[in-house]
Amino acid sequence: MLRIKLVRSSIAHTAHNKRIIQALGLHKMNKVKELPDNPAVRGMIFHVKEMLEIEVPEGTPKIPDARDNPRLGHNPRKGIAPPMAHRKH
Repeated sequence: MLRIKLVRSSIAHTAHNKRIIQALGLHKMNKVKELPDNPAVRGMIFHVKEMLEIEVPEGTPKIPDARDNPRLGHNPRKGIAPPMAHRKH
């Protein structure tokens, strides 16, 4: 079981993120909800993790972060174009 708590408002977020928060059963700030630890719930948590506080029981894998996997979109050099070695000028 995962214990999640809504710690940031969803007012300035997209409608998609607001629907995810509602689907998780979090309707008010600082409310705690216990949800089963399955891939569907973890996927929803991943999308709105900046608004949540998550307690993961001992012995379960942590919820992935974009910094853990470069394929998920974290780019520390954001704004810098990748090298163009394959192009001829």
